[in-house]
Amino acid sequence: MRKKSNILVLFLGVFALIFGILISISPVAEFSKRNFLGWKKVVAEVTSADKKVISDNGFYYEVGASYSESAEKVIEFKYSSKEFPEFGSPKTIYFDEKNTLNFAVGDFSSWNLAVLIVPIAGIFLIFLAISSSKKSSSQKFETEEQDLAEISKIQNTETKIFGEITNVESEILPSGMNVGRAVIRAQLPSGEFRNFKSEQIEGLTAGLLVSYLARPSKISVSVRNGDFDDYFVDSEEIIEAIKKSFETVRDVNLEKEKNV
Repeated sequence: MRKKSNILVLFLGVFALIFGILISISPVAEFSKRNFLGWKKVVAEVTSADKKVISDNGFYYEVGASYSESAEKVIEFKYSSKEFPEFGSPKTIYFDEKNTLNFAVGDFSSWNLAVLIVPIAGIFLIFLAISSSKKSSSQKFETEEQDLAEISKIQNTETKIFGEITNVESEILPSGMNVGRAVIRAQLPSGEFRNFKSEQIEGLTAGLLVSYLARPSKISVSVRNGDFDDYFVDSEEIIEAIKKSFETVRDVNLEKEKNV
């Protein structure tokens, strides 16, 4: 609905702009002749008026007017008028001193430039339609992004459960490297216990669990979307937990030796 409204406003704006330019050409030209082109303003005297018939019911007067710049230089002007002029009456004329054939008769009120409101309104409507269209597109894009974010959030819900390392499944790779998977036993929200395995960790063996089993700490298991078959165990967390347990056991043993 908003898209149709924007198209209608844009159409009206383009129409107003084109129509406004067409009706503004003459007023702007007349105003410019009298104010911006440097034409000279004089008061000429009406000297003649010849009636010209253009149809059975149509006619006009070809009026002659003269202006004396000096005793030797008289400038003659010829222009059309629908009304019969009074001989000897004054007539304001603006003319180009470089070419007296270029002239304009009478003053021109700046109120005639009010027609410029039409093309200005057209420009405003075009700007309004474009701005509204951009805003609608931006809002639509933001809404789509928010929807995608919500979907992504729903699809990637992660829950953490906690357990302890109970065993290490050791393996020797063809390259001769010792690796091991930590087995974490954790309790599910339902109360059931289940084993989760880490990725292969270089150098992890069952022997390294001696200190941990003496001083166990909780290991987190990240479960995605409530699917306990889709989980992740942080290898760094396992290494850090084993290291911490080893240091704790060592410190305890050292303290015991001091007290003996």
